Amino acid sequence: HVMVRCASAPRLIFLEDDLLVAPDIFPYFSRLSSLLDSDPRLWCVSAWNDNGQSHFVSDPRALYRTDFMPGLGWMLRNDTALELLQIWPDGYWDTWMRSAGVRKGRQCIYPEVSRTYTFGEHGTSNGQFFGEHLAPMTLNQHLEDWQAMDLSYLDERRYDQELSARVNAAEQVTREQLPRSKQGKELKLVYKDVNEFRAIGINIPGLSIDVQGDSLRTAYKGIVTVKLYGDRFYFVPASYNGTLR
Repeated sequence: HVMVRCASAPRLIFLEDDLLVAPDIFPYFSRLSSLLDSDPRLWCVSAWNDNGQSHFVSDPRALYRTDFMPGLGWMLRNDTALELLQIWPDGYWDTWMRSAGVRKGRQCIYPEVSRTYTFGEHGTSNGQFFGEHLAPMTLNQHLEDWQAMDLSYLDERRYDQELSARVNAAEQVTREQLPRSKQGKELKLVYKDVNEFRAIGINIPGLSIDVQGDSLRTAYKGIVTVKLYGDRFYFVPASYNGTLR
């Protein structure tokens, strides 16, 4: 109904009715609107980090690209909304949007510290994993000056180059060497497939190990980035060859 009634709006923001929002959520969306409009590889800006529990985040100004559609507060361009309206499903729209055939290789932007918080323990997903995963999420409490920020690092080519450089420079560790305290350096762990990622992730409390469509939650070209004890940590697929394309 929103898509039909607001068909002339340049962009649409979707906020589910079981969300609390951060004080800067609308300045956040406003600042990202120009990037959404100009980057053909982007199809949404989300307010939510699926790995947004307090022990995984620290920088309320940091933003990331992802192949996964996070949901829980998101913005689309008008043309994308009209495209989806033609084939909108009767239910479980979030899972549907994450399918490869709908996503079509497009990406989203999401913040390190979420701009929404869900209290929907008894929503349509029947409260699945609410207590252990959703309830402990961190909601940003500060009014950031988004208009003053330089977001040029989110350009796909630059983002790929800088992410590759950081991953290549990170110290590689094994499953047995996962840090249990701050190390003061960036680390990476290589996983061979989704099953191994899940086997590793299940031992890291709060890490999302879910796969929907063709992507892990928050993953960008297979790389999942989180903060562990304040240090940046990369889960890197074995197929990574030192560059991102």
